[in-house]
Amino acid sequence: MLIVNNKWIFTNAFFIFVDPWIYLGYFLDFSGHLNAFKVDFYTNYFGTRFPWIVPGILAYKFFSPLAANYVLHLGFLYAALFSAYFIIKNILNKNTALFTTVLLGSYSYFLFSLGWDYVDGAEITYFLIIILCLVNLKKTNENLAFFIGVFYALLLYTHLYMIIYTPAFLVFHGNSALKTNLNFVKLITFVSIGFLLVTISFFILNYVVSGQVVFFLPQIKVAMDLSLGHHRWKLPIEQWLFNAGHLVIPFIAFVINFILMVYSFFRKANEKKVLLLRLLYILSFLMAVVFELLKKPVLQQIFYASNLIPFLFLSIATWFYPFLEKLNRKQMLLVVMCSITILLIPFGLYSDAGTYVMIRYRKLLMLLIVVAGSAFIYFTSNTKRYIAYVLFFCLSFSVINYLSSFREVFQNSNNVQRESAHIAVVKTIKYLMEINPKSESLFWYNSETDPMGRLFRAVNSAYMWRYRRVSSEFPKIDKNIHPDNSTKIVFLTSKNEDYETAVNILKNVNYKAKLVSMKTIEQDNINFKIYFIAYDQN
Repeated sequence: MLIVNNKWIFTNAFFIFVDPWIYLGYFLDFSGHLNAFKVDFYTNYFGTRFPWIVPGILAYKFFSPLAANYVLHLGFLYAALFSAYFIIKNILNKNTALFTTVLLGSYSYFLFSLGWDYVDGAEITYFLIIILCLVNLKKTNENLAFFIGVFYALLLYTHLYMIIYTPAFLVFHGNSALKTNLNFVKLITFVSIGFLLVTISFFILNYVVSGQVVFFLPQIKVAMDLSLGHHRWKLPIEQWLFNAGHLVIPFIAFVINFILMVYSFFRKANEKKVLLLRLLYILSFLMAVVFELLKKPVLQQIFYASNLIPFLFLSIATWFYPFLEKLNRKQMLLVVMCSITILLIPFGLYSDAGTYVMIRYRKLLMLLIVVAGSAFIYFTSNTKRYIAYVLFFCLSFSVINYLSSFREVFQNSNNVQRESAHIAVVKTIKYLMEINPKSESLFWYNSETDPMGRLFRAVNSAYMWRYRRVSSEFPKIDKNIHPDNSTKIVFLTSKNEDYETAVNILKNVNYKAKLVSMKTIEQDNINFKIYFIAYDQN
């Protein structure tokens, strides 16, 4: 996948969201950020999401910036994929688990969530691990219940919104088709111990670094404000619904699952475990619809809607398992190879080297297409026609996946290479850590007219964006600048002549600028300057 297209595993510096870069700032300078933004304690909930921040800190501590990005995101991605595989294997069968995991691993919005630095990828991973532990409780002892508590705490402290899925976890425990050996009281006891251990560990971490203990209060406050008040990011439905590519496959799956549930009700023939997985997805989708009707953008925003992904693919697994469990190893291998071929082709279309790949490997691609087509013809002319239906679904999934999401998730038009932008942002943050260890400076740049403007916004976002900004519309000044040594300015530009303009503008607001340090950041095609400016008291 990464050979064909690696854009999904880097946060896009030119995308509209600023939040992922905030977490990158914490990965690189946890102590500095946690202390610098203590004054905004009740609004700075970003820095309290320790279950995502701590793995990021460790990745960037032990690896180079490029390697750290791969280690962090691939670690969570493989944990999610293996969890999904073993959940489906234990509930349904091995063949269905393999096929569904291949589908999940090629779903562009799953890759999007696991590829950028926002928290929803970690939410998906912790969510699936909890379900895996619950499914395996029937085969093990209370030690696994302890880990349920650990990962439940990690899930909630990553994003408190995920508490709404608690009833679903209880259903997994109580369902007769997945009966466990532990009684409910014993289960809750061990879960509580695991939960408390994580909580106490984070209490200690927060106290050692910032001198404060209760780290999760900002998340509670923000959750209450957004739940009871108006959500500032909520848009009228007509402004976003018909552009919501991230809802296409979830909505289609909802309709199919609903039809299958109605059909099963009248036939009264389906297994309870199949009905359970379908019902949980239907209920989770309806719950999201209810929140949307209550003017909470859980379907509008990609990073909220991504929470549907675990139950979405667990329900998709139920559609094919009666067919796939009958295949022998060779037949299943052929189905998986054909599926991977079909699912990977769209990734090459939005690769920077897509045309190059198509030309250089055209013979191999043609061979793969011929093999896949031949297999399709063979199965359709054979008695096992349902295999052709599975492959046809795979083809349909690939086309819908491509049309509904690839432009948004993978396209890189008018954009520098994402890995180059990532390294450039990391270099800038590390430089600022040296000259401005207290993170007290304000940022000044033009995010629209400067060729590197969106990358500057990414750097600014790593320092809480609007909380630390003179203006993102240089030469405009958005906030009052105090003409004293308490105000330090980071001026970012790719144009040499802009610095003198900036100095003259600052004179007009009685700020006598002194250049403390200047550094040029170069990374492949990226080239810009950082001017660190202080007030000249002489």
